[in-house]
Amino acid sequence: MGILLDPTPEMGTWSVEVFMSSACLRSAAPADCVDRDGTVVGSAAWEAQLPVLDPGRRPAVFEVPAGDLQAVIAALDQVLAEPLYFDHVQHGDLDLGCWGKPVVENGWLSMRGPVLDAVVRVGCRSVELSYSHVAELRYHLVDFLHRGCPGKLI
Repeated sequence: MGILLDPTPEMGTWSVEVFMSSACLRSAAPADCVDRDGTVVGSAAWEAQLPVLDPGRRPAVFEVPAGDLQAVIAALDQVLAEPLYFDHVQHGDLDLGCWGKPVVENGWLSMRGPVLDAVVRVGCRSVELSYSHVAELRYHLVDFLHRGCPGKLI
């Protein structure tokens, strides 16, 4: 059982639950029904196509709607400010160099990397990350936002 953190307005539909050595980011709205401002709307207003459902084992991929990039960064900021995160990483438990290059395709931002668990359901999506990988993921997402996609996502 984890601790559900109070969301900030910058997080949109995303929330954070923290555990002893990991954090789970969740979006409470269906991925095809959220506009670029994080407002729940009809699916016709969202330009992203849902990824193909593959019942087989998928490789570890961090995948979120591209329009949610700033909200996801805000959720990661909340993890980085959490005492459980600090307690875990203060002992040097960082595993760097594990994330691939961010790619945007069909309205989805994806990165290969050390995702513990990713779930897509009709009413929500979630991704669980080890604390060892959160800071580097945030770094790559912020770098991508500022360098790789100015004006394309927001």
